[in-house]
Amino acid sequence: GADLMNLVNEAALLAARPDYCSVTYGAGGSTRDKTLMIVDRIQREHGLTTLAHLTCVNHTREEVRALLEKIRQAGILDAGAIFFHAVDTDVPRIAVVIRKCYGGAFVMMQARQAGGDRVYAYPNAQIGIAGPEVTFAIVHGKEHLTHSEPKDFRNASIQALRQVPTDAEAALAAGLVDRIIEPSETRAVLIDTLAEIGPSPTRIRHPRKHPNLPV
Repeated sequence: GADLMNLVNEAALLAARPDYCSVTYGAGGSTRDKTLMIVDRIQREHGLTTLAHLTCVNHTREEVRALLEKIRQAGILDAGAIFFHAVDTDVPRIAVVIRKCYGGAFVMMQARQAGGDRVYAYPNAQIGIAGPEVTFAIVHGKEHLTHSEPKDFRNASIQALRQVPTDAEAALAAGLVDRIIEPSETRAVLIDTLAEIGPSPTRIRHPRKHPNLPV
């Protein structure tokens, strides 16, 4: 439909000629059906290896099983294995956080803890485990179901979680970000960083049983 056409710019996709692409998944699973629909279309119409993001937050076991079956039928599981294997490479790994980057997305998009060489962030970027609502569901979900005042408990908990700093300055202080840069600096910073670390940075290899990252 028209909405899907707006989300997938075929001309730009084909012109870029990427080796693979990934389609994100809304916090708490808010866009799960649209994610799978877009991934399926990209693979069918363009033959491009495509990975669908997946979160288990706010899903029952039955829903997760059903989603995994849809992913398997669409042939996306193999693409996921290719993506995770591609993360373990010898080329420079540089991440620029433009807006929001939470949880596994931050780790897999080359956080320093995952072996990234440099992580930069724009001044208005937000970095954290998850947003307040999703964090509440993870930490307090079961307690919320049996609480005597569930609505008040949820509101108070989310308000408290909103006080936890997730701004770029906090990420810099915590060592999650190497430097905060202005958008206008991006090209120059990336050029300088690539020249500094070289084409094949030294990697610390940790022995593991399987070739794919354990996620």
